[in-house]
Amino acid sequence: MPEPTAVTEATVAALPGRHLGGRVGHAAFWIGMWAVALAALLYLLLPTLIIVFASFTAGEYITFPPQGLSLRWFPSSAAASSAARP
Repeated sequence: MPEPTAVTEATVAALPGRHLGGRVGHAAFWIGMWAVALAALLYLLLPTLIIVFASFTAGEYITFPPQGLSLRWFPSSAAASSAARP
């Protein structure tokens, strides 16, 4: 059985990941990773959210600011999908 060695600053400095600049560098890395992940998620979800919110418009086409709120597109969508069934 190998004999345990004492933990010194030299052995700690030789550990993997110590080149990141200690805890501050490690935290900055993960903050950056979370920021990139959040930006990517927003990039992917934003077009879908725009379409969903635009489906409640009262006008014939999308305008900003919206002319009003309405559910008029949903019954016509349900009728079209039921007519398409064989």
